[in-house]
Amino acid sequence: MSRDVTTIKVTGTTIPGNGSTGPIPLDYRGGSTLTTVQVIATATITYSVEVTADPVNDINQVDITNGGYAATFAEASANWFAIPGTTTLTAATTSQMLTFSGPYTAIRLIATSVTGGNAFMRVLNTAVAQ
Repeated sequence: MSRDVTTIKVTGTTIPGNGSTGPIPLDYRGGSTLTTVQVIATATITYSVEVTADPVNDINQVDITNGGYAATFAEASANWFAIPGTTTLTAATTSQMLTFSGPYTAIRLIATSVTGGNAFMRVLNTAVAQ
């Protein structure tokens, strides 16, 4: 069975204080997806990385006045969860990297305590045709 990479998307975002990076859409339509998350902490920080399967960028509901997200999507009311099967990126306090699979629609970084720096999250999202 041949597996060809159909898309690779690299996204990076920085969070300078408490709060969220906002949702970063993931490609969940390409068959099997692998996502690698790298968080570089340059501060005394406590953070978590969360995923959702809510319709963040449903192609049938995209609203350009809502940042390109589905017209019905609101980050605050979305169902966000820790990445299943691991606690590596839950209440983390150091730089971390993790690769996971799953058909998630978006990922975000939440900082609950930041002193003297920031955190940078890089997301590599790969969709593999099967």
